[in-house]
Amino acid sequence: MTEDIGPNPLIINDGEIVKQQKDKIMNYTAKTVSVIPKNNAAAITQYGEAARNGVIKLVGATITFEAKPAD
Repeated sequence: MTEDIGPNPLIINDGEIVKQQKDKIMNYTAKTVSVIPKNNAAAITQYGEAARNGVIKLVGATITFEAKPAD
């Protein structure tokens, strides 16, 4: 499934765009998850260029962010 999306997909939870936090890892649990693949014309038309790398649509998700481990 992850090969269907690019490095920075648009993430939507319950219809709201999730603002990703730079240098943080996003973790989530959700009732349902659907993936729209990268370069999907319908998604780009609906959500704009932000959807070029794909869209991850979550329903009923709890989202947390944590610091990326140091290299």
